[in-house]
Amino acid sequence: MKYLIAFPFLLNFAAWVLILFFVPAANFPFIVKYNIFVGKDIFDTKLSLLSLPALGLIIALINGILALSLKKTSKEFSLMISGITCFFEALIVLYAWIAIFINTY
Repeated sequence: MKYLIAFPFLLNFAAWVLILFFVPAANFPFIVKYNIFVGKDIFDTKLSLLSLPALGLIIALINGILALSLKKTSKEFSLMISGITCFFEALIVLYAWIAIFINTY
């Protein structure tokens, strides 16, 4: 159970590292949003690329506190919250990988 609560924070750290170190600074302005139909949609700074991992960190903190507080009363619900948080953080890592791919090619 401890590992399931700690794993989203590891994934979030990976998203931060991916964006900070693998998005080249020479590609300013950065593509923040890419749409299949329209193409490059929103351009901004590298700080904007970090907004989704920051939001993910806030959500992981809230869900981690909630999962730990519900651990004694409802273990199934606590596991469900932790699993959904892991899935959400995996999507954020996927966003970081896509941000690297779009901003380097």
